[in-house]
Amino acid sequence: AFAQSGIKRVRIEGAGSRYGEALFFQCPSLRTVILEKGVRSLPHKLAYGCTALEQVILPDTLESVGRNVWEFTPFLNHWLENEDKEHGEIFWDGRNRKGEVILPKETRIVAGGAFYGNRQLLAVSIPDQVTWVGSAAFKGCTSLSRVTWPGSVTTAEPEVFSGCRNLETIALGPESWDGPAVP
Repeated sequence: AFAQSGIKRVRIEGAGSRYGEALFFQCPSLRTVILEKGVRSLPHKLAYGCTALEQVILPDTLESVGRNVWEFTPFLNHWLENEDKEHGEIFWDGRNRKGEVILPKETRIVAGGAFYGNRQLLAVSIPDQVTWVGSAAFKGCTSLSRVTWPGSVTTAEPEVFSGCRNLETIALGPESWDGPAVP
């Protein structure tokens, strides 16, 4: 809709509003995105390639986050460098994490593509507060062999573990297991 435009500041309002993919794709002047209370979902590539984007204000009403929402932005770079506590309930990017990873306990949402293609990820533990895991969150993590998956997850988008050919063990939270007790 506004791809590659000269827009500088965006305020998105509206409970339940849905916006298309790549809404502000490669807007080189976009510096600020403010998402008002009531916004529940961020589409794939919302502000992909917005090379001036430094300020993002997120509401606590977010329930889902698409793939590559902030890819190639100063905002994402800042988060990666500082594990920004202001946005700590959304885990944006773990593509450079190595070994066994325990997501921060305040995490509620694992963004789509968060670990996409990470060949050094061996195991991941997802905390009990997580309710939503985005599409392709762990896709192509070819060394991933163990996952701790809480019963709190109510939505897992498509292809979460697609291409994880060494994935051998998933420990499910107690409320997510419908079968008999496992000794």
